[in-house]
Amino acid sequence: MIELIILFFIFIAVLLLAYFSTRKIGQMKFGTNRGHKNLQIVEALPISVGQYIYIVRIGCEYHLMTMTKEHINYCIKLDESQLVLNEIEPQFDKYLKKFIKEKQE
Repeated sequence: MIELIILFFIFIAVLLLAYFSTRKIGQMKFGTNRGHKNLQIVEALPISVGQYIYIVRIGCEYHLMTMTKEHINYCIKLDESQLVLNEIEPQFDKYLKKFIKEKQE
């Protein structure tokens, strides 16, 4: 019985380690670390295998860049008026309220 409990705790520890490591890898890959206040990838568009177009916010300015495995090319500086910026609103509150309302009925 004790062996089963120990195996259960080891299983939980492995799950937690896998969760946090994949979360950290995802943050590193997509640049979503919360410490980056002056540099942000606003939008990325793949144009072919290994080639991307990025809109990057550096400070208060927006820049268009292309990137491949070997090169990073600067294209132009963009005006904010040229961009359509969609602010992503948190949808969790809306779904939580809907879920609570359905449970109360």
